[in-house]
Amino acid sequence: MSITESALQTDLEPIQVNGANISGPLCLAQNESVVLTTALSDSSTITNPVYYWYDETGDSVVSADSSVLNLGVLTNGTYTYSVGVSGDGVCESTKANRREITFEIQVAATASDITAQDQAICYTDDAVITPTVSGIVNPQFNWYLANDTSQPILDGDTAGQVTYHISANGTLTVEGLSAGVTTSYYVSVQGDNFCENLPGTLAKATVVVSDVASPTATETTQMFC
Repeated sequence: MSITESALQTDLEPIQVNGANISGPLCLAQNESVVLTTALSDSSTITNPVYYWYDETGDSVVSADSSVLNLGVLTNGTYTYSVGVSGDGVCESTKANRREITFEIQVAATASDITAQDQAICYTDDAVITPTVSGIVNPQFNWYLANDTSQPILDGDTAGQVTYHISANGTLTVEGLSAGVTTSYYVSVQGDNFCENLPGTLAKATVVVSDVASPTATETTQMFC
């Protein structure tokens, strides 16, 4: 009788999610797939590896020679998966020796999740934009001057004669805009069940500032009520 050893946890690299080692919620674009990967560790001597994937209940998901598990598109939530390995002369890892990962999925908000109305104002008025959302729990808004999130707007920021104010509910107030100016502002949102919009997917609100000229008259005698 011969006894064949089982693979050890150290025979496998830690599981990565979408190519990364994660420690917090994974923020995904809409309809982005989730892919788990592992590999033999540098110290492993296993040859011709076969990988075995399991879900959180311990049910087998895939038993194949692939170190990649494509889970497709997942909804928001927390997931647990594990993987074992076998090879020539080496039995499959026991449950205790599988690599395991627990990760949280959050889908990123998009422009369609946010309503931010365009504004047409007189140059003597302030632009006031109040963003709203539906279905996002405890929304927190962030404002930017560019859709790529490279130019954040903070409460109290100034740029020349323009001053920005942001209230607790995310309302952006812009003071001091000049007549004839058209400016676009971009807003993102995050909440308990959504992560912040990815760059390039923010909602846009455009402000058009008009100059209303003072009234004039050619009459030398004028009457006012």
